[in-house]
Amino acid sequence: MSASVRRRRRSGLATAVALVATSTLGGCSAAAWKDRGHDFAQIFEGSFSFGPGVAASVRVTELAQIGAGSADVVSAGLKDGRFATDREQRSELGVSLIHTYEFRRDQTKQLLDVRHPYFVDPGYDEFPLSWEMESDRHDLDVGFNLHLFVGVDAACHLDELWDFVAGCFGFDPLHDDAYARPIAELQRQALSLDAARRDRAFDALLRRGEPVHGYAIYTASDVRPSYQRRAMEEVQEDLAEGR
Repeated sequence: MSASVRRRRRSGLATAVALVATSTLGGCSAAAWKDRGHDFAQIFEGSFSFGPGVAASVRVTELAQIGAGSADVVSAGLKDGRFATDREQRSELGVSLIHTYEFRRDQTKQLLDVRHPYFVDPGYDEFPLSWEMESDRHDLDVGFNLHLFVGVDAACHLDELWDFVAGCFGFDPLHDDAYARPIAELQRQALSLDAARRDRAFDALLRRGEPVHGYAIYTASDVRPSYQRRAMEEVQEDLAEGR
């Protein structure tokens, strides 16, 4: 085979690879690239905290975890794909699936609040198991937390890694893309009966600068408190009016 033929074949192969990469990695859309960037930023999470309390935990998915302690802190760092500061209250105790975890988050403009039911609130559970609830942790997390008046929290979200890789080929398994989908589609997802899909839709609307009407993630995922229902009704009105 002549050198010129080999050069032409190498050139053709390089062109084909470039075309495939261009077509799969977001379809050249600026909106899709923004979603892929956010997916990538969601893979890793890290923050520092300050406040009263002592707590420690290590987790390699929900099946292999151990944790104990309680803290009420101001926290700042990379969370859910963007830098945010907030106030967090957390307490936990247990091993593997026999693990209780209470988490609350507020005073943040960048993220949705996370509200945990108190006594007499709907969905109140004195000893909630972590795998039954919505919170800042995911089922497939690998991470740790250590707090002794000052603390550090770090995690790798394996489900977000999968979401990023799948997104490069045009899929959105976690249904959390914000920019490559119409606002109306996000609003329809925000009316879902599935709590996780609804939370991701409201988070996507927040990233798009759309009104979320005071919506907050409720850790008792099978209950919709009044503020969630009101927010969903407002979104339904926005959708009907084509806003």
